[in-house]
Amino acid sequence: MKVETPGKKKESKDIKLTVSILETLQEGIIVFNLENKIFFINSSAKRLLGVKEDETISEADKEFIFSPLFRELSENKDAFISKELYLEDQKRILEANSSPLRNLAGERTGTVVALRDITKAKEVDRLKTEFIANTSHELGTPLTTIKEFTAILLDGLAGPLKPDQREYLSIVQGNVERLNRVISELLDISKLEAGKIVLHPELVSISRLTNQIIYLMGSQVKSKGLSLHLSFSSNLPEVFVDVDRITQVLINLVGNAIKCTPAGGRISIGAGRRNENLQVMVKDTGIGVAPEDQKIIFDRFRQVGRTPGPGLRGTGLGLPICKEIIRLHDGDIWVESQPGKGSKFVFTLPIARKYRTLPEYLNVQIEFARAVGTKFSLLLLKVTNYDRIEKRLGKKEARKVLRSLRNVLGKELRKATDMIAVSQREEFYVGLPKTDIKGASILIKRAKTAICAKKFGDNNITLSLKTGLATYPTDAGTPEGLVKEVISRLK
Repeated sequence: MKVETPGKKKESKDIKLTVSILETLQEGIIVFNLENKIFFINSSAKRLLGVKEDETISEADKEFIFSPLFRELSENKDAFISKELYLEDQKRILEANSSPLRNLAGERTGTVVALRDITKAKEVDRLKTEFIANTSHELGTPLTTIKEFTAILLDGLAGPLKPDQREYLSIVQGNVERLNRVISELLDISKLEAGKIVLHPELVSISRLTNQIIYLMGSQVKSKGLSLHLSFSSNLPEVFVDVDRITQVLINLVGNAIKCTPAGGRISIGAGRRNENLQVMVKDTGIGVAPEDQKIIFDRFRQVGRTPGPGLRGTGLGLPICKEIIRLHDGDIWVESQPGKGSKFVFTLPIARKYRTLPEYLNVQIEFARAVGTKFSLLLLKVTNYDRIEKRLGKKEARKVLRSLRNVLGKELRKATDMIAVSQREEFYVGLPKTDIKGASILIKRAKTAICAKKFGDNNITLSLKTGLATYPTDAGTPEGLVKEVISRLK
């Protein structure tokens, strides 16, 4: 006969109550153990994932759905992470928020993941973005006409102007230019959020890029009576970025610093290495940002610290655009500020790894994998219909399609890869450090799903692909062997 003590009875009752509460939640709740095995899953989570009540999630499905989350957790096990998960077969988007699970001693025993269906919210957001983009585009044509005819009148081509007429037309011209900037920013943010911006990265020195910004904006700094100081660490590595877009970020941050800093103030621009990132800083001694505003300052259409009447003006889109551009470069951006003492805006960019050849890169990765006892996988992706695309579009447009493909690869394999090399025009070698054959196969499936679902370029081109995969040390032990093996497996 089994006898339960009062303490055990209470503990059992508490567990049943906890499970009952979790089962009543509309949010999906999943508890993973330290090996990422499912310890508990409520009914809402099964419903959101398209799993029947009496079924369990297969290991393959679990890895395919949650691999982006698992990759980030492997890098920072104690972080609170939020990811969007795409369920292609159900056309559903889930928001997954994870937090570490700890026992009474404070030791981490697993991960709790809360799931929420954001498909409708995303669709509404897409429609709003589309509406803004279309409206902005339609406004652009009549505005161009107004601008041109205002310039004709100011140039006196339609006859001489009286002083007050010239003054009124100058006001019109100034407001037309401001409206043009607003429309430009609206189009930028809508394209960024819709994923229609294609980056054209190149190796660049951030200090040289900053000097160009200072040259462009030096007169504004001087006219307001501000001092400008530069602080760059020695021997800074280069970054692989879209120069035009990062220039846009710097112009926005420096421009904000100029606007928000009173005469006699100071603006500082600096950069230094932080682990595998380059950290860039724009600091001022201006009005600062209140703590509650720092949480929303990168949200769209937010103009923090504004008061009614004349003063600092803007669309509330400059910083959200900066955030999206930095996100596209796999970086981060944030603000540190004290009201009345100034602000410091900081963003990070991944440092470019420089390898002269693919074998050199593979040598480094194989040596590292051998030293720490991990796997290294090499993926080869080949565009099999590239010749037809080039014949149809021409070389210039065809290369744009390949750049778009590279951006999609970088986005889908983010955190998993540290190199995408192009050996020929239609072939991409992708390095996957610390990734075994199973993990690499899941990543390939995810990348192919994203690429095959996308139309590339203005002509809505569909790509035909072959992929090959080989892993060190299972398939080969040398760079040459790995390349030979991955080519032989193209299918």
